[in-house]
Order: sequence, then structure tokens, then C-alpha cells
Amino acid sequence: MRPDRGNFWRMACWNEAAALGLMDLADALRADERLPAEVREFVIMRTAFRCGASLPVAHHSAAARSLAVPEWLIEAAIGRAQLPLDDGFGDVAAVVDSLVADKQAEPEAFERLQARLGPALALDIVMLTGLYITVSLVMNACAITCEDKD
Repeated sequence: MRPDRGNFWRMACWNEAAALGLMDLADALRADERLPAEVREFVIMRTAFRCGASLPVAHHSAAARSLAVPEWLIEAAIGRAQLPLDDGFGDVAAVVDSLVADKQAEPEAFERLQARLGPALALDIVMLTGLYITVSLVMNACAITCEDKD
């Protein structure tokens, strides 16, 4: 039996220590502004989209628009458009997609990502993907969708 539907944080507060840890990790990844906002939002949207979690897709699509992320990039993150070849986001998408599907980064794309952004930012992308896989799992397990934004 599934718990009552509702707000993610209300669900997560059934284990307050875990919820606070998750929020601390999210804050740490967001507060470190080394990762450009458009890359951060792309990773979050792509991860949630690949995991089938509609609420973070909707929330971060709106956040991306407020941060002036180009609409084509938002549409590509959520599978409504193709990424242009060799724009750098293809490697980000390949890494995110392989992490979601296979729980490991596609090696060649990850190497190119490290060469382009450096090892620290490439690792930030892996950690951000892992965080939003977790967020998506909670959303999906609790059947929280974008209609449940209360």
C-alpha cells in the first residue's frame, strides 16, 4: 500500500535525518557555483525525465526558464528535441543517460566531459545525477506527480 500522496518533503520527513542530509547535499551542489546554471538545470531535468519523475521535470523546467536557459536546451533535456552535435551537452546527456540506465558513466563521454570541464565539475555532474535519481525514486515510490504540488 502506498502512503498518501503529498509534498515530497512531507514524505521525506518520515525520516527527518535522511531528509536533512538530502537537503544538505542538494544545497552543497547548488551553492557551489562552479557548475554553470544551465548545465546544472540540464542535468537535473534530464535525470528526472529519464527516471520518469514529472514533478522535478516541471519544477526545474520553470527554474531553468527563470535562469534564462535557452528553450531548445530545456526541450532537449526532457526529450522533446535533439541536441545539436558537438555542443558539449551531448556528452552531459550521454553521461546522465548512462548513469540512470546502467549506474555507470559512459566512459568516452565521461572522458570528454572531464577534458572539457575538468575532473571536479565532471564529478559534480555525477553527484547531481545521483541526487536526482534518489529524488526521482522517492517521487515515483510515493506516486508524487506534478499535479501534487501542494
